[in-house]
Amino acid sequence: MKKYLSILLAFALCAIMAVAVCAADVYVNDGGTGDGSSAEAALGSMTDAINLIAEEGGTVHIVDTYTCADEYVEPEHAGDIVITGGKYVFTNGKYNRWYLSGTGSTTFENITFEYGAGTTSLFVARFNTLVMGEGITMPETSGYVIGGYQKVDGYATLAEMIEDLALATDKDSNVTVKSGSYHLVAGFCRGDDGARSTTTAFTGTSNITVTGGTMKTVYGGNINTNATSGGTNITITGGEMLGGVRTAGEAQVKAQVVGDANINISGGNIASLVVNNVLGKTNVETSGGIITNAEKTLDESLAELVVDGTATLTALEGAKVSQMLADKFDTFVGEVFVPTIPVITKPVEEVTEAPAETSAPAEETTVAPAASAEGGVNPAIIAIIAVVVVVIIVVIALPKKKK
Repeated sequence: MKKYLSILLAFALCAIMAVAVCAADVYVNDGGTGDGSSAEAALGSMTDAINLIAEEGGTVHIVDTYTCADEYVEPEHAGDIVITGGKYVFTNGKYNRWYLSGTGSTTFENITFEYGAGTTSLFVARFNTLVMGEGITMPETSGYVIGGYQKVDGYATLAEMIEDLALATDKDSNVTVKSGSYHLVAGFCRGDDGARSTTTAFTGTSNITVTGGTMKTVYGGNINTNATSGGTNITITGGEMLGGVRTAGEAQVKAQVVGDANINISGGNIASLVVNNVLGKTNVETSGGIITNAEKTLDESLAELVVDGTATLTALEGAKVSQMLADKFDTFVGEVFVPTIPVITKPVEEVTEAPAETSAPAEETTVAPAASAEGGVNPAIIAIIAVVVVVIIVVIALPKKKK
């Protein structure tokens, strides 16, 4: 009896494990009518697919194409989920958005995002963990990654939405970007009225990690609003930041980081590192990557609120920091990189020595006879005189002989 009981228990355990394995991988596709257990039996609903793995977590595989015509809001999930494979096509246009829900993380990887309508897409974490993983393809610099909330239609301001929905303002955000092409990555919230009048105080810290991908700008704070944020931690090990990195919001807002800003750079290409509107300390450590320019700014209206406001740049081993970059910070720790300019030695040319200067040969000239060097009469003159005398004698003597 015990033997049979053991066998039954073993079968039951295998069945439970099989169900768990099946539940960890769910398949979805346009027009799917199956139970999601395989590519051939794909579900037709992303929500149904996520619900199957909501508690324990797992992976949703898009078999070929999944089209979404609405703003998509995930069902609540405690487990970590991955959305991968195929194409996800946004067709809403103005509101091509994906909202995260639940305490479990959401990761996108090895997936292509396309637009059947509109030119942008928003991934709104709502202070849940969002990972834009490896292998993401999308139209150039068209994605938006928001660590906090996005103001929605129906509310005049972000503050009104937060109050009406009783949204928490003390949460930390956690965003990681490994691939893809984005217009911006923001640690906190986005969207407000035209006047950007919301000044809600978010007391949490934004945590942003960039290991790859291309984006115009990374913001540590809130954007399109004057709301404040508690602090920011930005880690960059790769990627292209074409417009740079800003500790708080964009240039035209007063949004500030009330606490500290900590930035660690070990790779990537950053067009400009802007320490803006940080009321606490800013600590930047670099051990690699390229920082083309840096700037430190503070809105005049925030001057009385500054607690510290200093910015320190520390160059760790391997960092190449120019003097120009170091001068943009209140304090610089480390060594300024001075490139070694190679000395190019010119090969010695073979020189043929010019012959010593010599007198030019005297021209051949006819010179009239002159006195000898000893002061005597020149023999040539004597000879001429002798000839003349002989001629005279001959002339005188000839007439006499004829007579």
